[in-house]
Amino acid sequence: MKNILLLLLIIIFSCAKEKETVFDNTFKKNNNLLYRNDVLYTGIVYNNYQNGQHKYQREFKNGLLDGVYNKWYQNGQLAEERIYSKGKRVGVHKGWWENGVQRFEYVFNENGEYEGEIKEWYRTGDIYKKYNYINGREEGHQQMWDLDGDLLANYIIVNGERFGRLRAKGCDLKQF
Repeated sequence: MKNILLLLLIIIFSCAKEKETVFDNTFKKNNNLLYRNDVLYTGIVYNNYQNGQHKYQREFKNGLLDGVYNKWYQNGQLAEERIYSKGKRVGVHKGWWENGVQRFEYVFNENGEYEGEIKEWYRTGDIYKKYNYINGREEGHQQMWDLDGDLLANYIIVNGERFGRLRAKGCDLKQF
């Protein structure tokens, strides 16, 4: 009987999908706040893949994300690097594809809104889009490309009004 039970356990665990390692089951999340033992948590929360590689590491202060948040692929390649202040995204956030090619670069203001130029790339390294923001709203020159490098969108936004073309072949932007 013990051998059958042991065999069943081996089969179950060998067929299970990858699971996160639980370092402390006293963490609870409520209204986007992290608690440990019913107290707002201050400190670092991390997790690893089964192979021992880091999966993520996040910093909290008084239950809110506050500080650096890093995320890795299972092969150890850094996937994302983000910064939070009092639960809001701030500063430059970067991401990479598993092959090491940059995936995105976003900038957030102190209110957690997009600010300035944001960029995204295809996994090939070719640019996907460049958008500009002021206080979380698109403003200025916006561009998007397909995998062949052809423009999909090329327009300007001035005070919420768009001038230019979306998803059209002739995306030449004329002076307005």
